[in-house]
Amino acid sequence: MNLFRTRYGRDNFLELIALLFLILNYRLPTLNIKYKKVIFFILATSFVLYFSRTMFIIILLLGLSFFGYTRITRKGIKYFGTLIILLLGLYAYLLSIEIDRDNEGTLSKFMYKLKIAPAEIFLTEIDVNNHAELWDHWRGYEVLKAIESLNNDGPLSWVFGRGFGSTVDLGFKAPLDDEGEGMRFISLLHNAYGFILYKSGVLGLLSFFLFLLILYYRPIMHGQLELNRINNIILGFSFFYLISTLVISGIYNPRDNLTLILGGIIFLRDHQIKLEFENSNNRN
Repeated sequence: MNLFRTRYGRDNFLELIALLFLILNYRLPTLNIKYKKVIFFILATSFVLYFSRTMFIIILLLGLSFFGYTRITRKGIKYFGTLIILLLGLYAYLLSIEIDRDNEGTLSKFMYKLKIAPAEIFLTEIDVNNHAELWDHWRGYEVLKAIESLNNDGPLSWVFGRGFGSTVDLGFKAPLDDEGEGMRFISLLHNAYGFILYKSGVLGLLSFFLFLLILYYRPIMHGQLELNRINNIILGFSFFYLISTLVISGIYNPRDNLTLILGGIIFLRDHQIKLEFENSNNRN
């Protein structure tokens, strides 16, 4: 599975969005039903074969958002709470069973990756000489080295960061390049919260959280959420970046292209509001 993902890609959020739109608009007369079935089969098969934990979680969040269940309402809290309970139940089950890291089964490898996901992000007390332990907790190790650098630089680095041109010293040459020479200094972290903190300090991190809050509340302040699925999708993107920033750098991921889709959706929403406003004035 690891070889398959390394050669053919680890995720594809464009496919995820296309699959989600196809599922949620399945009855709309935009395509012949036969073409829809073929396209759905191809996208669904590709989606599963990526074996991406992030993609599975995000399609659930975006699906809930499409119907407005990620808004702070009684129904939203009910559905979102149910999702959290199901995820906690899944992890309670995974932690209760033994899964061999070296098992060759595809499902076993995927379940093992699911099981170690929280520790992979947050566990930092690891033996760097144990390669299996290091790679299983690589995201946490990156942030650990970034925090060590901030501590060494003093309080001002925590406030303003070390600058966007700064790099994180891993302490050894990790096999992260294609040439096989190894890289000791890296400029991008998987955990973009740590990345933002390292580059621009607490001020930058607060600014990013402000961006997420605006992305979430702006549709609530401007538009009829009950009737407008476009606003619901924008809400979904706020949750998308909340999660993806933690594990795959979010909007700072060089391969991220969903920001362009988000910009297009916001433009369509604002254009729709403008047309409704003009129609209202014409009627008056």
